[in-house]
Amino acid sequence: MSAATQQQSASSKIALNGIRKDFAYKGRVLPVLDGVDFAVQEGEFVSIVGPSGCGKSTLLNIIAGLEDPGQGTLWLNGQEARRPLGQVGYMHQKDLLLPWRTVLDNTILGLEVQGVPKGQARARALELAERFGLKGFEKEYPYALSGGMRQRAAFLRSVLTGKDILLLDEPFGALDALTRSQMQEWLVGLWTAFKKTIVLVTHDVEEALFLSDRVYLFSARPGHVKLTLSVDLPRPRSLDVVTREPFISYKAQLLAALRQEGQDNREEVWR
Repeated sequence: MSAATQQQSASSKIALNGIRKDFAYKGRVLPVLDGVDFAVQEGEFVSIVGPSGCGKSTLLNIIAGLEDPGQGTLWLNGQEARRPLGQVGYMHQKDLLLPWRTVLDNTILGLEVQGVPKGQARARALELAERFGLKGFEKEYPYALSGGMRQRAAFLRSVLTGKDILLLDEPFGALDALTRSQMQEWLVGLWTAFKKTIVLVTHDVEEALFLSDRVYLFSARPGHVKLTLSVDLPRPRSLDVVTREPFISYKAQLLAALRQEGQDNREEVWR
């Protein structure tokens, strides 16, 4: 690693340098990530989009410490992270709420794992219940909640862990279009209030642009950064921004790059 790269990594909240990852698949080696360079500054909201199977979720797993990179280095909070497990909050597409625990007790699960006494953990969660749209539902069980409310509970659980970095893997992918748009606006408000550093994986170009300061477009597998697009839109944002310039131009640029990537990938397959 060059001195300049090391200096940039040390000044970033998250930095990945030359990340490569292979998996064994049916007796052969399957390259998933190929030389990924990626950086996020403190307090930024960054999204990753790209074709299915390009390694987006694998990259989040590496940042979270659930997967080891085959090659390359990961930096968190300005330090090379050799053991990153437990340093970030991670929210998946599935809310992973435990059906036998109330909403309140689901939200405090991370705090309990950290050793926080249940009474103290519940008090912290109750302080934020109204902000997360859960007030009055604390004693309900997950089956009684809508999809959007379940995701709010899952997000509160992630926030309560106290981690400065949150990884979101398609958190709204299973929601209907109206609920999804409402959750996007809600998430913008929470990010503004809590000042977390967020990395979102999504297949939705419009969602990525609406939420993010910067969007990374990944190539088809093996994934690497094909395009980095800075989103110069004023904050706070409301959903009517998606109908105006420069949002429309940003969207056209990303969709064109995605179409080109799909075309290049099809041509490669047929060679």
